[in-house]
Amino acid sequence: MVETAERSRAIVAQAALRIAASSNIGTYLLQSMLAEFQAANPIPVDLWIGANPEVAERLKNGRADVALMEWWSDQPGFCEYGWRKEPLVIIVAPDHPWAARNGVEAEELAGQILLGGEPGTGTNTILRKQLGAVAGTAVGGLGNTEAVKRAVRAGRGISLVIAAAVTDEIKAGQLVAVPLSGIELTKELKIISPAGLPEAAPASRFVGHVLSNACSG
Repeated sequence: MVETAERSRAIVAQAALRIAASSNIGTYLLQSMLAEFQAANPIPVDLWIGANPEVAERLKNGRADVALMEWWSDQPGFCEYGWRKEPLVIIVAPDHPWAARNGVEAEELAGQILLGGEPGTGTNTILRKQLGAVAGTAVGGLGNTEAVKRAVRAGRGISLVIAAAVTDEIKAGQLVAVPLSGIELTKELKIISPAGLPEAAPASRFVGHVLSNACSG
């Protein structure tokens, strides 16, 4: 309790709100929401964007006041909120045999190369839980979603990404999103803050802003 109280006083007193966000959230979902928050709360923001495991570490080590992540393993001393359910979509190149189809069966993934980017997003866990052994041959190590999208466009394989990450490419005809027949894959995105923060703390105000704008993708 003493540690939580000391951390709360430090957060209230500091000049900037320190936000850590996973790459996909920070790149594709956070910017407009953060601009709206700062318009109503003219305080400086120190935004750090990186891999999910590093985001978690920054929050646990006190180097971030609030975190937005694609997963969170329950930790004492923190409050976790689900703020957005984002659909996951299969993306293929425009010349891929699936590009003209209205949907694919889960079993068809077994023969595909499934490209992955940032580690620690929890996508593979969702695939194993929902699809079991038919999830395809996973190839990771591409680093981030932008690299994955480029690899898919080049015909190196297919991928499963959050829908918000490919809005522009789909509109431009650079990628095609193909539904998975009979299965809806979604990822619940999380916002986490230290427990016991005063309502007036910048982190508390930001959490409130995010939750007031919560939606299902």
